[in-house]
Amino acid sequence: MGYSAEYPIERAYRDSRIARIYEGTNEINRLMLVAQYFKKIKNKDINISSNVLKGYLKLLLPTFINNTDKICLVENHKKLLGVLTQSVYSKFGKNLHRHQHVMLWLSDIIIEIYANESALLRSEKTKDKNQKLMAQKYLYDSNQLVKNISHKIVDTTTKGIKRCILKSLINKLTSQKHHNPENLSNIIY
Repeated sequence: MGYSAEYPIERAYRDSRIARIYEGTNEINRLMLVAQYFKKIKNKDINISSNVLKGYLKLLLPTFINNTDKICLVENHKKLLGVLTQSVYSKFGKNLHRHQHVMLWLSDIIIEIYANESALLRSEKTKDKNQKLMAQKYLYDSNQLVKNISHKIVDTTTKGIKRCILKSLINKLTSQKHHNPENLSNIIY
């Protein structure tokens, strides 16, 4: 078959192959991130069980801790990632590789957790007021993203009462002190 144009199907095949190549390194790296994440869970290098348990406990227990603590919100995102990981694996199992959108959504949450934690820790270390405000604004925006992605994952992987429970959990784990994003932007810039 090769790359000649003898048959019309060859052109369609070439076009479909090149489209897969055009996905780019960023998307491929995001897919690899999730594959490595699940491999580390399988090898018990990462223990998500405690985060899953803490996530569900957060739903059952009344909230006594004020979510103004930014690190607390990042920890909640980690718990949410554990719960979502469990939901995704129970739905797709070893066929997860066939659900690239879900893999990309999980990788986006992992990336946001890493970026948030890094930004918050750096801003605490430097004690620069402007850097703390930028980290706070990033966390606000990122939290909205994590919340939206989480809802997509739950809508894809669950139904019925489990979906209702997980949606409540998402809302609880992504709740944060109200910030006016425009005011934060004006103060920073």
